[in-house]
Amino acid sequence: MEDGTYRITRAFGPLKPDKRVKHDWRALPIDEGELFSVTTIRDWAGEHKHTRQVIRPAYCRWASIQNMPIDAIPADALERIEETPELWLRRTDNANWALETLDELVESGVCTMDQVQRAFQRAYDKAR
Repeated sequence: MEDGTYRITRAFGPLKPDKRVKHDWRALPIDEGELFSVTTIRDWAGEHKHTRQVIRPAYCRWASIQNMPIDAIPADALERIEETPELWLRRTDNANWALETLDELVESGVCTMDQVQRAFQRAYDKAR
């Protein structure tokens, strides 16, 4: 499976059922339409450097501790979607570079500060 953002195509039960847990996505049912990130990470074990794919909710707040093995969710329940810049930055754990990325876009002439401010205002108004 390729790294990217995927939509759940059918609902299914919790991956790690535990009625005591109320806020961990792994202990809650997964609804159709939810977005998940698939990412390849380095797995340092002894002297061997391995990589493995993991999956987590696309809007996960604590990315690394919320990872599950890729096979935790059936592959036929995942549909790849086109990533937005926000989803790409979250999936690659680079969301903290968003501000520097905007600075680079303005400095290189790709967009102007006025365009950035207008885009911010549109996003702000949409979220309210």
